[in-house]
Amino acid sequence: MPPHEASESSQPSILCGIDFTSASDVALNAAVEETKRRGGILDLIHVWYPVEPIPVDMSGVGLPIYDSELPAELRGHLEQIEVDLPPDQVRRHLEFGPAADQIVRKAEELHSVLLVVGTHSRGPIMRWFVGSVATDLLRMAPCPILVCRAPHPPESEHAEGHAKNEDG
Repeated sequence: MPPHEASESSQPSILCGIDFTSASDVALNAAVEETKRRGGILDLIHVWYPVEPIPVDMSGVGLPIYDSELPAELRGHLEQIEVDLPPDQVRRHLEFGPAADQIVRKAEELHSVLLVVGTHSRGPIMRWFVGSVATDLLRMAPCPILVCRAPHPPESEHAEGHAKNEDG
């Protein structure tokens, strides 16, 4: 059976990538609506890829810093996400490794019929530096993929940010 076809004995899986950002909030909302529309199971996945400690804090650009207690904290955050579906319709997965590889592996394992992820719409320099999981998934996904864009700040906040930068 191809990975994008659910078996007749199981409910279809919609797999939603979660990274605890506004982009994944948008993806989660879309995934919940698709699960309601199609029926089946909503599988939430967060992937943690720890890096060795480095002398500079790179967490601001999306690189995780190693912390031995972090997996338990991440599991807790994943469990606390409120989903507007019955509890027996939601499964939560915490995986370790390169995000795109682990999401594809899980989609294949679950025979997911749809993959839903958010995108941060980073510029080309940040995309080169930290990569783009969404772009990798578009090339690798074993099923259709819905990529949801993070909301942009209101125009007034954007203008205020520029004014602050110009003032110093």
